[in-house]
Amino acid sequence: MVLVGALGLGEVNLRSTAQGLLVDHAQTPLKLKQWMEQELGWYFPLNTLPSIIFEHRLDINDEWQVEINKFMPYEGVSVAKMVILQHQNKPIKIKLLLQEVNQLK
Repeated sequence: MVLVGALGLGEVNLRSTAQGLLVDHAQTPLKLKQWMEQELGWYFPLNTLPSIIFEHRLDINDEWQVEINKFMPYEGVSVAKMVILQHQNKPIKIKLLLQEVNQLK
């Protein structure tokens, strides 16, 4: 996952591996939730993304309002292409733009 700041300023590459979390290709002892809370001050449960993207679920989490603005085809079905997440109690708005969906093998 690549996190890009507002106006495209700043970028962090996050990758989960069998050895743990890599942040900009460097190993960290933190879990993703710990890293996000420490570095960003908030956390979004990424395990809910498949339900949002593939099932178009908007009621996933009480802390986040979910809106799907664009869709794209994937294997004969429609999946979310642009998802906007807005925190209910903090001034945080996230726009997810999915460029492609890859199937895990």
